[in-house]
Amino acid sequence: MNKSTWLLFLSLFLFSMWETSEAQLCPYYGADRIAEPEGNLANCSWFGKKACCKRTEVTSVFSDMFKLFGATKECEDRLNYLNCYFCSPDQEIWFREKATICRSFCDSIYEHCADAWFEDRMIRDIFTDKTLQDGGFCKDNFFDVVDSEKDCYKFDAVPFSRAESRLYINTNLVAILCLTFVFVRQFV
Repeated sequence: MNKSTWLLFLSLFLFSMWETSEAQLCPYYGADRIAEPEGNLANCSWFGKKACCKRTEVTSVFSDMFKLFGATKECEDRLNYLNCYFCSPDQEIWFREKATICRSFCDSIYEHCADAWFEDRMIRDIFTDKTLQDGGFCKDNFFDVVDSEKDCYKFDAVPFSRAESRLYINTNLVAILCLTFVFVRQFV
């Protein structure tokens, strides 16, 4: 093997070590699962780089999902993000016996979905002001709700923005490739 081949292997090895980080536990699934890369997460693709869920689990959950009629894109995005909570690699922060949702996220779901229809009723007619003040919209869907923005699952709009379609470049990879190029030019 020549020097450039060795340097390429060394660079790839260093890159793989650089990307290694502390394991993130997935308490939704018990004590034995850690977050790891998972491709083809159809409805939860933003968690693909490090996910607690498996592709088959996402497929199963979303195949049984209820349908809202007349939902806005903002409503659909929030419900989609909410329903992907079990894929989040940050579960150990906000999952106790069940998922803990930030009230602001829960309120934004209701705000954007209030005019959508579930079966023969509008969401706003199903949930009264009293149940909303108590976090009822999320609690009725088996989530805990907290008033803070800390230690709770919150909405991230980035996966649903147009910016998400841009090509993201891993800066660690770029740095290692540049170093490899410099070394190769010096030794070859």
